[in-house]
Amino acid sequence: MRSALTAIGFILVAIVFYILWTNLSARIIAIESDTGSYIYSEPDSADVIDRSVQGPDMGALNARLANLEALQKQNADAIKSLSERLDRFEAAICRGDDCGRRMLIRETVLFALNDSTLSEQAKDRINRLMEGVKEGALISLRGQADAVGDETYNYLLSLRRAAAVKHYLDTLLAESGQTGDLLITIDGTGEALSGGSDESENPARRMVEILIFE
Repeated sequence: MRSALTAIGFILVAIVFYILWTNLSARIIAIESDTGSYIYSEPDSADVIDRSVQGPDMGALNARLANLEALQKQNADAIKSLSERLDRFEAAICRGDDCGRRMLIRETVLFALNDSTLSEQAKDRINRLMEGVKEGALISLRGQADAVGDETYNYLLSLRRAAAVKHYLDTLLAESGQTGDLLITIDGTGEALSGGSDESENPARRMVEILIFE
């Protein structure tokens, strides 16, 4: 009787192992290699991740390409404009007061003692002066100072006066939409043209000379 039970037990154990092996064999693949073997577990179909390579987004690529082409055109236009301005600037570099051009207007605006602020009268004069200026003209601004005080200080003062006139001209051009149409240069002569000690306090030397060339 014991032998029969033992035999039945072995049979049941064998059946259990067979069932387990059958289930595992569906999921396990043993791959033999020259150096041994390794086990690869085959994933369930639900766990498989789709890693297919998707094609590029052509719409985004076309948009980026169009943006790059627009930037390239803007850069080309900016380079062309800069080149034209450099050509005009080079043409303005010359010897002599007329810079190789015919002078059309010579005007002055005056300043207070030790001051570089434009008065309302000076602004009105500049406004009237600019009414007849055409595109492509060259405007030369030459600041001056009297001989009162230190020579270096007077030179810097003459430059500040010329810069003040240029700043006002830039404002007028921006308001009229003519930015870049005119070439404006500034210079300072300090007290060099003041005439020495005899004219040390001459108010007529506290000025900016405005020269306009065709």
